[in-house]
Amino acid sequence: MTVDVSSYPQDFQPAVLEPVDPVLFLGVHPLLVLLFVALAVLLMAAAWREGRRGAAARPDAAEAIWRDIDKACQAAMRANSDALPGQARALRATLDDRLGHVLALTGGLSKPLKELEAALRGRVTPDDHGHAPDDHPSPAPAKVTVVANSHVVIKDSGVEHEPRDEEPPHKPENRERDMTGREQADALRTAIAHVNDHWCRRAERIAELRAAARQLTRDGH
Repeated sequence: MTVDVSSYPQDFQPAVLEPVDPVLFLGVHPLLVLLFVALAVLLMAAAWREGRRGAAARPDAAEAIWRDIDKACQAAMRANSDALPGQARALRATLDDRLGHVLALTGGLSKPLKELEAALRGRVTPDDHGHAPDDHPSPAPAKVTVVANSHVVIKDSGVEHEPRDEEPPHKPENRERDMTGREQADALRTAIAHVNDHWCRRAERIAELRAAARQLTRDGH
């Protein structure tokens, strides 16, 4: 039996690979991908520049705090007698708004801190009689002799003292009272001037505010 094999090449044609357009996964053209990447990079760069520009334009907190309090100080310093109480209250409100929590923190520690500093120095200030507060000698017991008619003679260190019959002068009590209008105006102007004298040193106060902010936000590590 003879098998004709000459027909095989015609029956089984070799596979031919057709060139296709280069496409990416999900059918997105590479050129479009490059455009998307370039656009994303441009948007990120623009956002970074805006962030830096905004940070540069944003006022420093220390500068803003100093400016607000100084503005309130100057308004109170210029106020006439009629507007003075209101401007003084506005100054106090500004101080509370911008530094209230800081003042509460430091105010509660001021007295204990002074006591700690005095104890660390190991020194004490004598009183008017040259004695330290705990350095007063205990008085020696006086010798008392009662004679006729309830008359008392006190003998102390060999010297006789006869007490006077009259009572010691009575010291008047210092009771709080309301200020007059003039007294209050003078007191307000004095207090406002003292606040202004302290706060007007701009460079010193801003440096203190920044140092306080760094210390309060430091975690200690």
